[in-house]
Amino acid sequence: MLARYARSARCTTTVARPTLISARLQSNTSRKDTPLVESEHLFAKPALFVLDVAKRTLKFTFGGLVIVGVVALGTHEAYHQWIERVELAPRADDEEVRKWEWDVETLRWSGHAGGTDPGLGMRGRHLVRAAWASQTWAPAVGITPPTKANPSNGLTDLSAIVDARLYYGEKYLREALAIAEEKESEQKLHPSTLPTLLTRHAIVLEKMGRDSWAKAKSQYGRVWASEPSASVALKIGDLSNRMGQKDDALAWWARAIQLTQKDPVDATKPAVPTVALSSPSAQRILSSVLVSLSAFYATTHNFQEAEEIEYNALNTLRSMSQPESPSVSPSKALHTSTLLQRSAVLSVHRAEVLYARGKSPKESIKWLSSAAESSESVVHALTGPKAAGIDQVSPIYKHTKTLQAPAIDLLRDARRTASEAWNLMGILKEQVSGHDQQSVLECYDRALHWAGKLDDFGERIPDVILSREWKVIMDNYTRLKRAIQPESHTT
Repeated sequence: MLARYARSARCTTTVARPTLISARLQSNTSRKDTPLVESEHLFAKPALFVLDVAKRTLKFTFGGLVIVGVVALGTHEAYHQWIERVELAPRADDEEVRKWEWDVETLRWSGHAGGTDPGLGMRGRHLVRAAWASQTWAPAVGITPPTKANPSNGLTDLSAIVDARLYYGEKYLREALAIAEEKESEQKLHPSTLPTLLTRHAIVLEKMGRDSWAKAKSQYGRVWASEPSASVALKIGDLSNRMGQKDDALAWWARAIQLTQKDPVDATKPAVPTVALSSPSAQRILSSVLVSLSAFYATTHNFQEAEEIEYNALNTLRSMSQPESPSVSPSKALHTSTLLQRSAVLSVHRAEVLYARGKSPKESIKWLSSAAESSESVVHALTGPKAAGIDQVSPIYKHTKTLQAPAIDLLRDARRTASEAWNLMGILKEQVSGHDQQSVLECYDRALHWAGKLDDFGERIPDVILSREWKVIMDNYTRLKRAIQPESHTT
């Protein structure tokens, strides 16, 4: 028994030893490997954390950029749609506007019924809207075009500075015209789209100065080739005169006068028609042509021709319709104010021609007084009885888009003419005995009043005339005031 137990115990002990050794060996191996595994985890965790942060950062950054891009694109498109559907929307002109043909003279932006022509495509329409915005909403800032920059000496040529509104407007219209010409060849545009864009481009070029006049005339010529009209002939004639092309100017003015007539007569030399025109638009165009002719003959020292044109022109304008009562419609009031303002300009020309021909200064003063009175009446008619100032048109014109632009332009013209008439009266009165210095000073004061405005400090500054013209009037005023009141300060 004991022997069997002993053998059994030895067998059991023998079997158990390898198991215990194996466990110990495994335990020792596990202890040796643990620090290496933990070390690997310690190095891996920071790297994984950095990669995770970088991944999330890139994800959020990309998402933010997408959101910003979408918002910017949406805002840009909303801006264009506002211009298309609100600013360039078809104008709801009333019967009076159409009766006095102000709608005929309203220049659109390529869309025959408002807006832009869909045939231009997305880029073409965006360029036209951008041109409109640069002309309407952009601030008046002077820039130097890259083609006129002179980096060699680091100085800016002041003569090369142009209005940013004109620079970018011309640029956008030029690019839009390139697209329009391509679409026109594919017969995708409305017939009036290309002439309208050409006219807009020519207007901008005309305002950019002497270097661009030839290009402007060329664009007007293209418009004339497709849609001949009295207004285009007048524009070409005026540009030809500025460029010194006298014969060409007279020929184009003659064409303009012919097209205002119901039964045009072919003539190479312009003449004042003896028959009154029934079309309001034709009356306004004719009055502008007669002013251009009067100035042309006066500046070229053809004083006899100038006096004849002025005499006949004033009689023709007087024969045209005048308001029967103060309660006329805004459209008719603007029409008659336009004719009255043209008469005022012709009166100033007549005064200057009479003086140049050696007539008595008193006769010229009478014409200048009449011109000043007429222009002042125009200003009062445009600003309204409750006007806060002389530089804002009445709300009755602001509320009608078709009338607003011509009313604003006419107001500036009337103020300039009134200022010029009063200044010339002051100069002539100083030459005529019997006029006291105080009345002469009042002439210069009135000239400054109509041409200027008050700044934030209450000082007079030029508004509707150039600074050099303002300086001439101010010098006259200051000189005379010092002579009358030596101890007073100038205003």
